[in-house]
Amino acid sequence: MRVFDSHFHCIDLRFHLVAANDSFIPRPFPYRTYDQWMRQIGIDLAGGIIVAGSFQGVSTDFLQLIPEIKAQFHRQYGAVINLDPRLSDQQLIHLKDAGVVGIRLNFVRGNTATPTALDRLARRIYDLAGWTTEVYTDAESLHRLLPVLAKLPAVAVNHVGYQKAAIADLYRLADNGVKVKVSGLGRLDFDPWPVLEKINQINPTALMFGSDFPGTRIKRIFNSTDLRHFQTLFAPAAQQRIFYDNAHQFYFH
Repeated sequence: MRVFDSHFHCIDLRFHLVAANDSFIPRPFPYRTYDQWMRQIGIDLAGGIIVAGSFQGVSTDFLQLIPEIKAQFHRQYGAVINLDPRLSDQQLIHLKDAGVVGIRLNFVRGNTATPTALDRLARRIYDLAGWTTEVYTDAESLHRLLPVLAKLPAVAVNHVGYQKAAIADLYRLADNGVKVKVSGLGRLDFDPWPVLEKINQINPTALMFGSDFPGTRIKRIFNSTDLRHFQTLFAPAAQQRIFYDNAHQFYFH
């Protein structure tokens, strides 16, 4: 299956990890290991998005990997960063030229942005650079942010909303054009498959596969059993959208 991975972390020891987050520092996970894992599952990798983890802070040193990975594997890659809001417009354009396609706000671990601040930041980066915004939230934060998220031009919710209590709001957001990352399935406190089927019915362009490798702070990583679930539950046309079209269009519109 040809796949564009919307969510993976490359933890390379060549680059300094900024700080522990909740006393957690991840083990190394270089890109070559990631590539091996994907091939073992049976995925034909066509490209993807390197997503900065909370432990990387606002460092963008890992962007140096993008030209190297492109040259070695001849695939399309971009990056989602934890944005330092103090950066100037010129600095943002420089990051765009370096391969950044979006920002991530982690409300589960540390981010306390208000709905107004989120709206202002997401519109600024979209208008200036065409960047997307993605949020990792618990159910309470998602509900608080819902009125803003539903109106933003290019926004995604990480890890299928993360908690069972967020499902109703997730349906509302999908109906308003918000993307939903099919990632971090081992993080969830609910059975994701009926939810994914429902979201696909509400909005066929909403779901975007993400491996979430290497699965930091997670009980179970994505595996071949999960892949078989997709192949059983979704028709080939839906699989094409979920595993490639929706994410590729979202990040490289």
